[in-house]
This record gives sequence, structure tokens and C-alpha cells, in this order.
Amino acid sequence: MSQRSRISLTVDTPNHILIVRPYSAYDEGSGEPDLVDHLRQAGQPWLFNIIIDFRRFEAIVDDVYIAFLTNKWTQLERGRDDAKRLAIVTGDPCLKARLATLHIALPQRKVAFFTNFDEGLDWARTGAGTLQAQPEHATYLV
Repeated sequence: MSQRSRISLTVDTPNHILIVRPYSAYDEGSGEPDLVDHLRQAGQPWLFNIIIDFRRFEAIVDDVYIAFLTNKWTQLERGRDDAKRLAIVTGDPCLKARLATLHIALPQRKVAFFTNFDEGLDWARTGAGTLQAQPEHATYLV
């Protein structure tokens, strides 16, 4: 019986969006790809807006792993993701607090948190819901 992948990646090429759905924690010893490795499947992931949907995530993301991922992403994109958007969908206040510094670690990207997937996806696609007209379930870090 095959096991479900820890991360699901959907590449929406026409809209230039990567939809990421992590389900469980990354096990460093497993040899499986991490989040950034999955994003590389898009070829040039820095050209895409990204939405990460944590609603079904069943683990804790610690600060060490967040630092590892942001450092790995920064080395990969090397400043080429200017003005792209990162929408994070979560209803977990602890996860949101841990990820709240992403706008500092990823200064080229606009980062926003949503509790509603459709609002996050719309923002990732269009940038709708700027600071002047925020969706009801969003928190912006720009």
C-alpha cells in the first residue's frame, strides 16, 4: 500500500501560482524532499506566486526548520522573486505566530495570512485585497 506524500504540489502554469499543501512534518532522516525541493519541480519557482495551505497540516513547524527553509529558498531564488506573493492559509494561531517573520526573511515577497483558502488564492492570483481593501479573513505583512 502506498503512503500519501507529505506535501502536495499543484503547478498552475497559466496563473503562475504554486499551490502547496503540506500534511505532516518533514523527517530529515527520511531522504524525502523538503518543501523547497518540491517547489523546484516548477522549474523556476521564483517566477510564481505561492499559496501554502496548512489547513490539514498535522504537526508542529519549529523555528529551526523555518530558518532552514527560508535560507534554502533565498539561496535558490537569489533575489529573482521580486514583488511575488506568498499566501499562507491557516487557522492555527501558533503556526501563524511562528511564520509571522517570513516578511523579514523573504523581503522580496509580499506575505499575507488567510483563514479562507479562496481568499488566499484570489490574493495570490490577482493581489486583490491590498491594504486599502482587505479581505475579511486576511492579515498582511508588507
